[in-house]
Amino acid sequence: MYLKLFFISVFSLAITSIYAQETMTVCPKNDYIKKHLDIITALRLYLNSPDLTNFERRLNSHQNPISSIDLNEDGIVDYLRVSEKIQDNIKTIIIQSELSMDVYEDVATINIDLKKIETNYISNSGIGSADIIVPFIIAFLDVLLFRK
Repeated sequence: MYLKLFFISVFSLAITSIYAQETMTVCPKNDYIKKHLDIITALRLYLNSPDLTNFERRLNSHQNPISSIDLNEDGIVDYLRVSEKIQDNIKTIIIQSELSMDVYEDVATINIDLKKIETNYISNSGIGSADIIVPFIIAFLDVLLFRK
């Protein structure tokens, strides 16, 4: 009985450790940006967006405004452009305010540490470690607990 509980606890710990935590930081440029851009909502939008185009569209949505940035002081909320770059295992999402035609100013960044992301067993088909390990654990526990 104790052996079964031991194996269950070990495999439960293994399942929870499969999913690594991403280290994300959001860095607004200054206090004006902190006041006029809802940083937490912007991060949530990024996490729930399938790609950068969708994130940019949702960031500039008039239905749920999260920005009131007006850096060029023309009375109109500035359009926020989004781009990304990857350098030294850090993925940086750059949020820029459009001041005028082809003139942009960085207002905030979202930095994601790619070293913290679990990358074992990933192939081009999108099969991850959870897709391989979880069925094995379920089959093992089935044999261990229910078959004598």
